Amino acid sequence: MPHHSIPAGIGALPALGGFAADATENPAALEAPLDGYAVVVFLSTSGEIRTPAGRARPAGCVEAGGGFAGVHVAACADPAFREHLRGGIRSAARLG
Repeated sequence: MPHHSIPAGIGALPALGGFAADATENPAALEAPLDGYAVVVFLSTSGEIRTPAGRARPAGCVEAGGGFAGVHVAACADPAFREHLRGGIRSAARLG
């Protein structure tokens, strides 16, 4: 079951910069070419979020100059993306 904050997060992304955002919970979607996307965002991911074939596309997008944002634990959802994070996650505050 997805976290209750995910719909609000998906809605907030376009509001941040006036751009369009596509959302999916289908790991196979990352197997398709990501041409036309400037940023890959992992928002509140858990479990196995990508198929083996879908690991190369987002990493290639970032290595070619595209952006990557991982929100909360999604920043470390895949070890392949940890090298793209400059500061990493040092701690997380417990809220509420």
